[in-house]
Amino acid sequence: MLGGRNSGANGVDRAGHVTDFAETSTVDPNNPHNPPFLESRTFLWKEGRMRDLGTLGGIDSFATAVNTNHTVIGGAQTGEPGPFFGQQVHPFLWRKGVITDLGTLGGPDGFAAGINEVGQVVGTDVDSATVPPFAGPTFFCLSLGRRQDDKPGSDGGNRKSRLRH
Repeated sequence: MLGGRNSGANGVDRAGHVTDFAETSTVDPNNPHNPPFLESRTFLWKEGRMRDLGTLGGIDSFATAVNTNHTVIGGAQTGEPGPFFGQQVHPFLWRKGVITDLGTLGGPDGFAAGINEVGQVVGTDVDSATVPPFAGPTFFCLSLGRRQDDKPGSDGGNRKSRLRH
């Protein structure tokens, strides 16, 4: 545990490394209810130790998956004001001690949902009109931390790619 009351497990790799969120002992200023919610962080449980993987500058983060290369993906608050959670939530990729903001497709929120052994990431994006959150378009990350745009006229050099339904 990272000092809080609760934690969850959402992803596990073949080596038994586990990831998701754990509460800290700090009250979350976005949710000061009674009883108060605590700040939560993405963690990686490896070799009997829980490592706090941080955020993208905001208060909370959560993980959705880990691959056998110990690359973790999920969503993290950025510190920028957001319509759903008090702060914007962006998809992230954590690898070798570095957390990378994968950005959105133009909306304020999104998260990474799955990663394969090659490091390709899928997730979803939300624009400010989407309710409930995370019901927007999906994206596909072609390689670690880089997405390709498939909009008409794209040269493929952008970071975003919507999956067609």
